[in-house]
Amino acid sequence: MHKTYNELCITPNYAHNLFVDFVFDLGFDALEEKENSIIVRSEDDLALLTFALKEYSKKLSLFLKKAVHVETKLQIKKNEDWIKKYQDSIQPVCVGDFYIRPDWEKEEKSKKNIIINPALAFGSGHHESTYGCILQLQNYIKRMILF
Repeated sequence: MHKTYNELCITPNYAHNLFVDFVFDLGFDALEEKENSIIVRSEDDLALLTFALKEYSKKLSLFLKKAVHVETKLQIKKNEDWIKKYQDSIQPVCVGDFYIRPDWEKEEKSKKNIIINPALAFGSGHHESTYGCILQLQNYIKRMILF
């Protein structure tokens, strides 16, 4: 992972969707749309993309017979280990008789411990769907113990 990354904020005055398509067609497969802007992040230099967007807006103006302008703002930002940052923010959660925690948190002896190591594809037990499933699991386990 590089120490920095480049962030390019693209704000067209018209034809927003055409600019999104253009960025995708140039091979940038991850972008963020925020209000009227498109944000591209990359560890690669984005100066060439800035140039291409300016040229594209000129060609679009001719084709659409309408003034199409694009503002760009290129910033260099400090890179962070976002997965680590997310994992550090996770706190254990109690759900009835269960204690849901990542494996780096201390065990709760008085509860049934469920270890979920959060990542980007699966969470921490805090989401309502996981919480509800655990509550139902607790009811099922109690019934099984009775038989």
